[in-house]
Amino acid sequence: KSVNVIYLLECNLHHIQYIGKSETPFNIRLNNHRKDVKNPNSIPACKHFNEQGHIYERDAKFILIEQLRKDLNKEWQSATLKRRKNFWINKLKTLYPNGLNQELNQV
Repeated sequence: KSVNVIYLLECNLHHIQYIGKSETPFNIRLNNHRKDVKNPNSIPACKHFNEQGHIYERDAKFILIEQLRKDLNKEWQSATLKRRKNFWINKLKTLYPNGLNQELNQV
């Protein structure tokens, strides 16, 4: 139920990764990813788990890698989450074709 987090989503089969952020409780974001696996309009990170041989519950691994303080201004939190997501995308090299992130956030 953590809020204002940066998380890593990794495919256990291919060891390919995605960096995401969530201002809402993380358990809700995780459930949205689960639902989006079957949605043809979802982000590539979710579509990946709909490929042949994948079972989302078995192959998707989530790790919370950072959480912002809760006492910060909402606008500042949102901008900081985007900057920190970009930081982790670059650090872990998760931009396509090395990972499942398609682009950096506009800050």
